[in-house]
Amino acid sequence: MYRMICAVALLLLTVAVQPATAFDYLLCARENGDASIDACTRILAAGPSPSALRFRGVAYLSKGDYDHAIADTNDAVRLTPGQIFPGDYYIRGQAYVGKNDFDRAIDNFDQAIMLSPRNFKAYSGRGRAYEGKNDPEHAIADYDRALELNPRLDDARQARERVQALLAKGK
Repeated sequence: MYRMICAVALLLLTVAVQPATAFDYLLCARENGDASIDACTRILAAGPSPSALRFRGVAYLSKGDYDHAIADTNDAVRLTPGQIFPGDYYIRGQAYVGKNDFDRAIDNFDQAIMLSPRNFKAYSGRGRAYEGKNDPEHAIADYDRALELNPRLDDARQARERVQALLAKGK
């Protein structure tokens, strides 16, 4: 029995420390939950990779694991000093919205917008953060800007209509 337990443990350890394959790199970038997280983790086992951290952060975000999304994005930023990516701020902003930490979310979306003024996703995300803070005027303004930049952004259109309806009821 002891030998069988040791054999299973060795097998599990061998599988857990497999080197990353080309397929892992493709899967890591697909942002599809657990499979993406596992593939990115295998890549990271070989050494630091800001890209794998960013992709894994997005995968964690898609699963609602906001703390891991923030941690991975922070690690990616730490590994790339002097290189600023608007997407890092966007991912963190989304995670902070998920955590209902709307002030931090707005700060991150502000940074994403400063770095990429035509980033319609950041405007829409900041609109959600303002909506969460119960600040309908700022939310509508950001949804409007997101729609100016991308008129086919249905989520922003629906969110703006929802906030406008709530605002109309309140008056």
